[in-house]
Amino acid sequence: MKRLILSVFSLTFFVFQLAAQDVASGCDGIRYISEPFTEVDKTTVLFGENINGTGQLQSLYMDVYQPVGDTVSQRPAFVWAYGGGFIGGSRADMEETCIEFARRGFVTVAFDYRLYSITQGFPDSTSTIDIIVKAMHDMKAAVRHLRQDAATDNNYNIDPERILVGGVSAGGITAMHAAYLDVDDDIPAHFQDALDANGGMEGTSGDADNLSYSSEVQFVISLSGALYTRDWIDADEAPMVTIHGTADEIVPYEHDFLSIDFGVVYYFNSIDGSGVLHPVLDDLGIPNLHVPVPGGMHENIYFDAEYESYRETFTVDGALLLYDYLCPDVPIVVINSVQEQALEEVRLYPNPAATALNVQISPGLGNYRAEVFDMLGRQLGTWNDLNGSWQIDPLNLVSGQYVLRLQGDGWQSSRVFVVR
Repeated sequence: MKRLILSVFSLTFFVFQLAAQDVASGCDGIRYISEPFTEVDKTTVLFGENINGTGQLQSLYMDVYQPVGDTVSQRPAFVWAYGGGFIGGSRADMEETCIEFARRGFVTVAFDYRLYSITQGFPDSTSTIDIIVKAMHDMKAAVRHLRQDAATDNNYNIDPERILVGGVSAGGITAMHAAYLDVDDDIPAHFQDALDANGGMEGTSGDADNLSYSSEVQFVISLSGALYTRDWIDADEAPMVTIHGTADEIVPYEHDFLSIDFGVVYYFNSIDGSGVLHPVLDDLGIPNLHVPVPGGMHENIYFDAEYESYRETFTVDGALLLYDYLCPDVPIVVINSVQEQALEEVRLYPNPAATALNVQISPGLGNYRAEVFDMLGRQLGTWNDLNGSWQIDPLNLVSGQYVLRLQGDGWQSSRVFVVR
């Protein structure tokens, strides 16, 4: 995995190591991890329609965001689902996220999905499953629309083999079900009933041409989402990145009941939260990242200052895992705000290293801190108040790639090194 030391927000980046580029896919070491584009164009299109919970035919629209001036012909697409407990919210809620990812070089989509109407009465466990299925079907139709366009009008210049989904809260639940539930899974009868009542696994939110395309997705990002059961995750399915408060009172962190507070707390179906999903991904060998937020609840983890470090870990390490999926053969390191002196005066040798790895640094850069990370983002060592050149003993490291992060007064630098 390519390691990166950055904030994923409004930063300026440049490349100090660049290998072979994959021009068609945009893998140049800058896209997808920084924001090389400043302007984004938005278009709104109809991608399907279906009967909602009140029995009305609902038109389903998506907002498609594209970076202005982009010439890459095979761009990954990111389909985002908003939150709101399946009773509120709109695709406009994801505009800021879509713009940010479009500036990174993605084609991004915020789409409509059908919501539960309180006019139907208070939801119960049956209607909760029904609305999850409806939302999943609408996301699948949105994904199929992108592949349909790629095969016909090609308005978006996407790579149909790189379609990613993500969502917040109910949107995260929707994304997980779209990614991991399939016909080969062991589906309980009451959940199968909801699928059958809504047109089967794929649903009927798209027309016949739309339904002829695949709804498979290749990557999942979930913010406080969950999956009906961990048993639906199979070894050949999508990598996933999640963040979740361990004290989430709405969408459980582990296995518990979905709930909603209307002055009185109502409980619905049991469901598996992020805390029990990632051990399954680990066991199956699926690349993944999970950021648990100790004591965090459903919403405060995204706003309270005390959780800022967890949000930063999620954005930085999540971006790294995503970049590694998109561009696995481009060993690029992208860094932020590093002085030219630091670039010129930091050198690692021999690299690859079998014994000692020499780190050559000019004493003129002053005291600095050093950290070593593995490719999963785990910190393996920290050294403080260093000055000048020193050595790393790699004998306690297994063979593979690592990242050395150096940070001094007014500069920082990150270098990849290999242990043989």
